[in-house]
Amino acid sequence: MKQNLIRLLAACLCAVLLVACGGAANWIEQYDLGMRCLSEARYSEALLAFTGAIQIDARRPEAYLGAAEASLGMDDTDGAREFLEQGLQNCGEDDSLRERLEELENSDLASETENTPPSLAGTIQVISRNSEGEPLSGEERIYDETGRQTGLILLDGAGEETARLDFLCDEQGRCTQSGEVSEVTGELLRRVSIYADGEQPERQELYRQDGSLLEQVLFQYDEQGNLVREERQSAQGQTSSVQVYEWLQDRLTTKTSYGSGCTVPGRYSTATMRMDF
Repeated sequence: MKQNLIRLLAACLCAVLLVACGGAANWIEQYDLGMRCLSEARYSEALLAFTGAIQIDARRPEAYLGAAEASLGMDDTDGAREFLEQGLQNCGEDDSLRERLEELENSDLASETENTPPSLAGTIQVISRNSEGEPLSGEERIYDETGRQTGLILLDGAGEETARLDFLCDEQGRCTQSGEVSEVTGELLRRVSIYADGEQPERQELYRQDGSLLEQVLFQYDEQGNLVREERQSAQGQTSSVQVYEWLQDRLTTKTSYGSGCTVPGRYSTATMRMDF
């Protein structure tokens, strides 16, 4: 019953977010978020992200696979089966979905104490096209067997590589370098994560392709390691936005966004999102 409620609220919340964003939500961002949460065993957050990706593009089988694995992580075998069956209906006879569904049907996962998911290694390629369907540019994201992204390649209209960034981790397995493609300029941006003593970064710096600093993000966490504040600053150190997170027993319940141009510092909420599972 609780798992059904989580899936229902996840779908409703994603629908609200898509309407609020005017359809500008990005499938690859939702999918990447889901993969990161899945690799960190944050299954409820992964399910929310994968459900958002499905809402954006219901024809991509990768999101259904991710949602199924997140459901299995929460011991919800029925939910995993439902996502795989839904994926087969919307994506056609996809081999990866069919094989995973057969694995569930041929094993009693509900009674097992451990579950070994299939390898998540592979690549995701996204191509931008003009109104006539001609390719303009693209990106290719590379993942290892655990679902962790290990690289990003920028492509031109002919599918040729124009830039590449390898994602790096330190000796403790913490990601120190990652990247993304700018939606404004189309360039490959490099993100550097700086850590103190914990597993979560205390600061991230985003650099343009020419090496100049674009922005930095400051993070604050509670005693349990939950993110409670995220502050974005320009290269000059001016605050552009703030996100405040509220938690209840290690479950995210409220996210409040603050924008620029306020008259009273810290009291200019632009949006509040509640997730009361």
